[in-house]
Amino acid sequence: MQKQLNGQVLMTVLLAILGLACPPALRAQGYVMFNAGHGGGSHATSGGVESGKFFPRENPRFLLGGAFSATGNGYTSEKTRFFQSNICNEQELAVAGGLRLVKGVYVVGTGGMSARAERDYMIANGKKILLAELPGTLYGSGSGGFRFVYKRFIAGVGYNSRRGVVFGFGFTFSRLGRAR
Repeated sequence: MQKQLNGQVLMTVLLAILGLACPPALRAQGYVMFNAGHGGGSHATSGGVESGKFFPRENPRFLLGGAFSATGNGYTSEKTRFFQSNICNEQELAVAGGLRLVKGVYVVGTGGMSARAERDYMIANGKKILLAELPGTLYGSGSGGFRFVYKRFIAGVGYNSRRGVVFGFGFTFSRLGRAR
């Protein structure tokens, strides 16, 4: 499980580097957006970060980035009187892409993978006995939404299959060029 967690952290770092360091040939400008969500397949509250680039710089029509989120859904689900499961936190890695609709408004979609661990227990004489630990059940995830950009600020709203309704706020590293 530790190796899997290390792999997820490494992948997150690589996605962040990709999002912030697109090739100079794209002449892009970066952004960072922090977001929060509730509901969806994970049935809990989540927080995350998305970073990427708008390009081309003079007339930004596209965005490309990477996202990471964590859902704090550690709860106990009682299946029977003698058996229960502890659902652990869930992490998601995704790639984001978008297209400008009108000046300052982008339609955005993401696709990625989400992983969640689960521990199953048997209850005997009031004590929990660990039966199984399922490391990293994988789920596909996707979302659709909008990004609104004004000068150096960015806001977003959308729906994610694992995170539910998601709202975000952030900033661009420089003022976006005007739309034509």
